[in-house]
Formats: sequence, C-alpha cells, structure tokens
Amino acid sequence: MAGKKRPRVALLFEREPGTLRNIYASGGIGFMHDMLDAAGGEDVFADVKRQSVQATAELLLTRAPDIIVEIHTFDRWSEDRIARERDVWKALPSLPAVRSGRIYLLQDERLAIPGPRVAEAVKLLADVLHPARTPHDQANSRAILVGTRPLSKDSVKKRSSAALPRLP
Repeated sequence: MAGKKRPRVALLFEREPGTLRNIYASGGIGFMHDMLDAAGGEDVFADVKRQSVQATAELLLTRAPDIIVEIHTFDRWSEDRIARERDVWKALPSLPAVRSGRIYLLQDERLAIPGPRVAEAVKLLADVLHPARTPHDQANSRAILVGTRPLSKDSVKKRSSAALPRLP
C-alpha cells in the first residue's frame, strides 16, 4: 500500500443493536488497530492510546471516517436484520462513510480473536478497504460482507452459507 492514500477508518466491534449507542471502536493500540494498519487503513482513533474507545455519534462526526467497518462475531443475521442495522447509519448523513455508502458489517470470528488466523483477517480487511486493489475472494472467505448498497437475496444466501465458522 506504499504511496497510496490510506482511507480513514472507524473499526467498530460493538454497538447496541438498532441504535448508535454504546459504540465501541478500536483505539490506537492492540491487535485490531494493528490489523487495520496492516490492511492499509488509517485508524480514526489512532491517537487514543487504548485498545478500545467508547465512541458517541458526535465523536464519530468529529472524526469523520471515510469507511466504517463493524465486526460482528458468531452471529447469523437474517436479511431483515442486516437491513435494519444498515439503516441505523442513515441518522448520520453528514458522515463521509454514510455519504459514500462505505459502511460494512463483517461477520467473522477471525477479525475479533487474535491468533494464527490474523493474516487472513488482515487480507479480508484489505479487500474491504481497497476493493480496486483486489476483488474480494468470496470462495476463500467465510465472512459475510454487507455494504450499505442493497444486496440481492441470492448474494445474501451465498454469503450466509459461506459465513459458518469452522470448529476446531
């Protein structure tokens, strides 16, 4: 990613369902921050030297991320739930990520558990942050990738079945 502009990213790992309350984001230290950095993103909370930041809607407006990535682990969401969670962000239309439609919900435990599969998680994040760099390899990914643009029922079904976690 040398020489390329790094998008400003808010990497969220918790949010109260259906609202923009109780938002927790990756701070400027820890493995989530390191994964985001390795994937070519600039953490909007990099200056906060903590692993997590409790973010408010106002704080997100101040930080103005180009991309919002929400990490959800072990959940299997219905198409209706995905649509409802996506719609929550419409409450902040002045956020660059909302205006550009670059809000992603990723459902994959590799993104939240440090260990030997961190390299796979970094590749998944890089595919989301830099889609022109490389197409997302759905065949090799178990993540559900949901953007703010509508998905067809077929693509949601394919991604849902691909997202089942492997048990050791």
